Amino acid sequence: GNGMRWGIVLKENNKLIGLAGYNSIDFKNKKCNLGYDIDSAYWHNGYGMEAVSEIIRYAFYDLNLHRIEAEVVIGNNSSSNLLTKLGFKKEGMLRQSIFKEGDFLDVEIFSLIQE
Repeated sequence: GNGMRWGIVLKENNKLIGLAGYNSIDFKNKKCNLGYDIDSAYWHNGYGMEAVSEIIRYAFYDLNLHRIEAEVVIGNNSSSNLLTKLGFKKEGMLRQSIFKEGDFLDVEIFSLIQE
């Protein structure tokens, strides 16, 4: 009820290669939490940049949000670099914030403010 996800598809054949969107939207505080997943066979081809750029535009101009947050597992440099290229700023680390495959993992928190 408080998130939105879209499929990322290849234009040439409509093949689904990932998902992207808002894991949660807080309209009262005008912010959302961004998430995206792309099949590893399609990494480093600009698909994440294209999808996340459109999701940012939609959040700020269609949903009238002020802040976008994103969490990245420590060591996922590709994702951190993508967010940084799009203007996100690293705010800090959340210790043992997610549980994945039997382990608690630290994440970095990034944000982008509409200015």
